[in-house]
Amino acid sequence: MAEVRIKLYSSAFIAAALAAATVFAAPVKISDLSPNAVVFLNSHLSEGRIVSVADDGSFFFPDYIVELSDLTRVRFDFDGQWRSVENSKTGIALKSVPPHIREAFETRFIGAKIRSMQKRRNGGIEVVLFDGRVFHFYENGECIDFTPEGGG
Repeated sequence: MAEVRIKLYSSAFIAAALAAATVFAAPVKISDLSPNAVVFLNSHLSEGRIVSVADDGSFFFPDYIVELSDLTRVRFDFDGQWRSVENSKTGIALKSVPPHIREAFETRFIGAKIRSMQKRRNGGIEVVLFDGRVFHFYENGECIDFTPEGGG
């Protein structure tokens, strides 16, 4: 019986520790960012100055959240590959968007303002506009799904 209690207590302790670790984002030094993340920031988001860097608290595979002075927020995985970019205030500049998606917005969706983009598990990228439209792109730039304005 005592062995069962010990296992229950240790399981509860581990669960509580992991939960606490994922709730609080810990500050991180800019120098702790992966070189890939630094290259992405310098190449695609050079207008904004880094205001803060935080570890999202994941125990095994930390993600880093970088906030810029222009209110852009970028999430990187532990290797420094971007996972999402968001700017709910002014939008994401087209020069910050992958070339195959940028081309679609320069030719087919002229004037649309991008609120966020996020890499999907299937290898595609989801792009959300300020007007509520949502686009899903394959890596080759093909638009595979589109939710019209108003979600219909």
